[in-house]
Amino acid sequence: MATKVFVIGLDAATLDIINPLMDEGLLPNLQGLCKEGVHGVLRSTIHPLSPPAWTSFITGKNPGKHGIYDFVVHKPNSYELEYTYGGMRNGHSLWHLLSAAGKRVVVINVPMTYPPEVVNGVLISGFDSPGTHSDFVYPPHILDEITLHVGRYQLRDYPQGHNPSSFLEHVESLLDFRRRLTHYMMGHHEWDFLIMVFGALDVVQHAYWHYTDPGFKSISEADRKRYGHVIRDMYRKMDSVLGELFSQLGDDTTVMLMSDHGAGPCYKAVFINKWLEEKGLLTYADSKGKLWCLELIKKMHHRTKNTVPPAGLEWIKKTFPALRQKVKSKIVFSEIDWANTRAWSFGRESTNLFINVKGKFPQGTVSPGSEYERLRSWLIEALKTITDPDTAQPAVSEVYRGEEVYHGDCMDTSPDLLVIWRNHLYTSWPGYKDRDRALFEPSLSHSDYSDWSQLQKGSNHRPDGVLFMKGSAIKRNFRIGGARIYDLAPTILYLMGTPVPTDMDGKVLEEAILPSHLHRNPPQYVEPPEGGKPKAPRFGYSEEEATQVAERLRGLGYIE
Repeated sequence: MATKVFVIGLDAATLDIINPLMDEGLLPNLQGLCKEGVHGVLRSTIHPLSPPAWTSFITGKNPGKHGIYDFVVHKPNSYELEYTYGGMRNGHSLWHLLSAAGKRVVVINVPMTYPPEVVNGVLISGFDSPGTHSDFVYPPHILDEITLHVGRYQLRDYPQGHNPSSFLEHVESLLDFRRRLTHYMMGHHEWDFLIMVFGALDVVQHAYWHYTDPGFKSISEADRKRYGHVIRDMYRKMDSVLGELFSQLGDDTTVMLMSDHGAGPCYKAVFINKWLEEKGLLTYADSKGKLWCLELIKKMHHRTKNTVPPAGLEWIKKTFPALRQKVKSKIVFSEIDWANTRAWSFGRESTNLFINVKGKFPQGTVSPGSEYERLRSWLIEALKTITDPDTAQPAVSEVYRGEEVYHGDCMDTSPDLLVIWRNHLYTSWPGYKDRDRALFEPSLSHSDYSDWSQLQKGSNHRPDGVLFMKGSAIKRNFRIGGARIYDLAPTILYLMGTPVPTDMDGKVLEEAILPSHLHRNPPQYVEPPEGGKPKAPRFGYSEEEATQVAERLRGLGYIE
C-alpha cells in the first residue's frame, strides 16, 4: 500500500482568497485538486506562528511536547531572549521516522529545520538557517550541486532599501528560484517523500494587504491601483507553479498542499506592556542617568539604520556582530525595572504574558503557588475589559492559561497566559519605545524602521490554513472538516505504509481516505522509538549567526 507523497507548503495560504479566485476560474490547478481530491481548513497552533506551527507539522505534536512556542525564547534563568531554531525541538521529525523505515526523503526550505538532520536523502534547512555560509544542507556536497545546476542558493532574505516595486521583484525572483530548485530535486534525486515550502504568499500578504483592503483609509487611490492586485497575482503565479510541478508526478504519488496558518487584515498594533504599566504590574527604570544613556543609544541606533547605506550596514554587521547584538539587548531589556515588575509581554503578532516568578527569573517578584494563580486569574479578567477606543468593542476574545492550550514535557518555557485578539484584527509588538506608546496605534505606523519593506505591515496571521490532498487512496470532491496541522505527520506516515508513534497528538485523517483503502490497510501504531528523542542541546547561534537570523526575521516583519 506504500505510496510516494509530494508535499507543497504554501506559507500563510488562506481559503478567504483562494475560494473567490477559484470561483472566478483563476486557479485551475487548485480547482483540479478540489475536484479530484479533498480540501478544507487546516487548523494551526495557538498562536498561529510559523515556528510552533511548522514544528507541530514536523513532529505531529503540540508545542507543549516539542517545546517551540515563538520566534524567541527566554534564555534559562534570564530575561534575555534567544532566537528559536530547529535544534531546540524535542521529538523525532517526520523525515527521521521515514528515513528509519528505509524511505528516501527530500526536505527543502521547511522552517525550523536548522541544523539539518542526517536523513536518508537530502535536507536543506529553512529560514532559521544563519546563512548560506553555514552547514544548512545535508549532505553538504548537495549545495555545490545546486549552485552548478540551479544557481546561487537563495535563503529567505529581504535586505533593506526596497520600495514596493523592487521588493516585489525580489519576492518574484526568490519564487522562481524555489520553482527551479524543486523541479531539479524532483528529477535528479530519488525520493519517496518530498516537501518544498514556498514563502511568497506570506510575504506579499504582510507587505501588500493594505493596498487592497478598504479598511486602510490612509492608502492613496494611486497606490491601490498600482499594488492592489499584487496578492491576487501571486496566488495565480503560485497556481501556475503548482501545475508545472504536478505535471512531473506519476499516478503512484499522493499530493498534499498545506499552509501553516492563514492570513487576514491587521488594523492596529497593541502595546500591551503599556497596559501592564498602567495597571502597576510593569515598571520602567526611572534613573535619569540610565534613561539618558538608553535614549542616546536609541538615537544612535536609529540614525545608523536610517542614514547609512545598505552596503555600509552590511559591513557594520559583519565587522562588529557582537557590538550590534549587545546594543540590541541593551535597548530591549534595560528599560524594565525587573525588581518592581510582576508581568510582561513579548512576541510578534501573538501576545504572550509571562509572570516574574521567584526561582524562575533572576529578580522574581511573584511567589509560585497561590500568589501566582491569583495574579493570573486577575489578569484574565482584566485583559477581557480592554476595549478598542475607536469602536468601543472588546479587543480581547479569549485569554488562556498555558496549560489550557499545551501539554507535555516542555512546559517550562510555555507562556503563562496567551491573549487572543478579537477576530485577530490586532497585532502585538513589544519593542523599543513601549513606554512612549499609546495602547493602540495604527498597524502601518508601529515600526521604528524607515525601510518600506519593514514598515508596511497590513496583514496578520489567522488560525485557519488550507489543506488539499489528492491520490489513489484519497476521496474525490470531498470537503474535509476538523483537520489540524499536527494531523499531517501521522497521515503521511500512514499513506507511506509506516506505523504512527503513539506519542503523536495528531491522528490519521481517516475522513479523507477511501473506506475501501482503510479496510484493506488499517492504521498501524507503534511505541515511540527509544521513548522519543531527548531534547537537543542548546548550543545556540553564534553572535554573528544570531545577527543574521535577526535580520532575516526583521525583513519578514516578525521582530522589531
